[in-house]
Amino acid sequence: MPAMPAVPDYTGKTGPQIANAKADYATALQVYNTAHSLEKQLKNQIIKAVPRLFIGELEHPAHGYALVTTRELLTHLMSNYGTLNAEDLQDNLNQLGKPWDLDMPIETIFNNVAKCCLLAEEGGDPITEQTAVRTILQAFNNSNLFEHAVREWRNKPEAEKTVKNIRTHFQEANRMRLKDNPTKRSEKAFATKEKAGTTPNATQVTEPAVNANQGRYYCWTHGGTYNKNHTSKTCTKKAEGHNCEATFENMLGGNNTLQRK
Repeated sequence: MPAMPAVPDYTGKTGPQIANAKADYATALQVYNTAHSLEKQLKNQIIKAVPRLFIGELEHPAHGYALVTTRELLTHLMSNYGTLNAEDLQDNLNQLGKPWDLDMPIETIFNNVAKCCLLAEEGGDPITEQTAVRTILQAFNNSNLFEHAVREWRNKPEAEKTVKNIRTHFQEANRMRLKDNPTKRSEKAFATKEKAGTTPNATQVTEPAVNANQGRYYCWTHGGTYNKNHTSKTCTKKAEGHNCEATFENMLGGNNTLQRK
């Protein structure tokens, strides 16, 4: 951090010398003000982002964090919480293999793997790209939603089996899946969720979106169910872009999965 510049002494200086001294002082003062402004902004961001539990011991009873620098805050956090131990790394590996919640968008698989790989690298025990690819493939294989896409991926040359390519491959497969006709869609995904006991719950409704002829109810995010309390309007785990007006008669581009009893 730059120190406050001293006001120039113009005694015995010529006009050009005074002008140069003033210009130098103005520049130094601008640097000082900019640096301290940035310091204040960075410190405020840290204080806002980090729970008080982790930085509260640096807080002064009267001055708060006014006398604490950004460097001191970061040093405190890194010294006390920034070191990953063996248990942390093992928990991270367990998180890497966490099954895909079919209520969540497909991007959650890729984001989870990326986060785990970054944490492992920070801990000095990096996860190889081959392991990341296998983990992603296993998640989609277990979902029973992408049988054809999984076979296609396994038939690809080994050199093409990268994290970037598997993301593109299954994102396209997912777009095609959501465009399928409901009568042709595989119901294995809902069967998997029923077996695991992970079908979503919802609250009571007075006017559910229902097809009276079939006794089915519809949710834009999760597709067709037999649960009258789970509709597009009452869903409690909405995906991005969820449309509350979607019904069986007009799915409005929503999930066309059909749950079976």
